[in-house]
Amino acid sequence: MTPLARTRGAEVGARTVAFRGVQSTVAVWRLSLDSELVFVGDAGATAPSRPSVRRGIEWSTFARLRPWLSLDADLAWSRARFTDNGSHATCGSVRWRYFGPRPLTEDGSVWSRHTSLVNAQAGYRLSRRYSIVVDAFNVLNARHSDVDYFYTSRLPDEPLSGVDDVHTHPAPPRTVRLAFSVAF
Repeated sequence: MTPLARTRGAEVGARTVAFRGVQSTVAVWRLSLDSELVFVGDAGATAPSRPSVRRGIEWSTFARLRPWLSLDADLAWSRARFTDNGSHATCGSVRWRYFGPRPLTEDGSVWSRHTSLVNAQAGYRLSRRYSIVVDAFNVLNARHSDVDYFYTSRLPDEPLSGVDDVHTHPAPPRTVRLAFSVAF
């Protein structure tokens, strides 16, 4: 088996600077490989495998909003699949969601704490119609709030006028969900 594999690819995109201080780029691409290079964990090495196709879209924007503030955003979506009838596809992802401290009142006198949550997903396609997916929410079992609010409320033993306080919707504890799906 030759260590080189035929690869065919295409990409089309556009870049604009139509707005002052903003540069935005979008690209759509496709890559076909006659042999996918895969990692073999038991050997600690890579090895040639089956043919595959990859498709995706990427969008990037950089904006200078103020002399002291800029926005740099990158979004990408891609899909990779083996193209022969060998073993079935697996997929997985890890997502980190972070919100820094933020004001809960208009005057900025009350702030929330930061929120940092990690979620993960792994799936296995049994056939063209059937697949199994495992989702893990709050993988690190962080004790953060999902949402914070600041308003006046009253519990039974509190003054009739109520108490101004931060109200929190806690993030759920570590949770695992197993899903079996059928495509029609």
